[in-house]
Amino acid sequence: SGAWSHYWNSQLQLDIPVEPVQGQMLLFKTPAHWLPTMCMNRVMYLIPRMDGHIVCGSSMAHRGFDTSTDETTQHNILEACLEMVPELADFPIVHRWAGLRPSSPNGVPYIGKMPEMDNLWANFGHFRNGLCMGAGSAQLLRQLMLGQPTLVDAKAYSPERLQNKILA
Repeated sequence: SGAWSHYWNSQLQLDIPVEPVQGQMLLFKTPAHWLPTMCMNRVMYLIPRMDGHIVCGSSMAHRGFDTSTDETTQHNILEACLEMVPELADFPIVHRWAGLRPSSPNGVPYIGKMPEMDNLWANFGHFRNGLCMGAGSAQLLRQLMLGQPTLVDAKAYSPERLQNKILA
């Protein structure tokens, strides 16, 4: 349920503290394999795709569920990306968009059995790391569900953290 996880609050009688954080991005079109590797600096990244598209991003803003882009943020992203690879200025921007990331208060996702519920398991709140952590999170959840030994200490990810937030 991602950034919309809080919609489960009333049904589960929990306060699921996940909020959307907007991230804006740009998409360039270059020749295939033009940029051979991902590039990053302290604020931006460029991710080349096999077909020549290059994803450039991203921003962070607390704007609720607003997925509109704005010129100032888009300009700042463009400038930061051109600082890394100035030659990108020679290629067209073919798409601009904003997405929503599900953020937990401390940036740590919830993975495991939901408190006081026998048949509900959680795997949400990954913020910017959903794709990076997806396979590992799924493996951890599988190990927990099957009662197997886990490869990492699951306590830090436990939805038991939500027990202090049970609705009255």
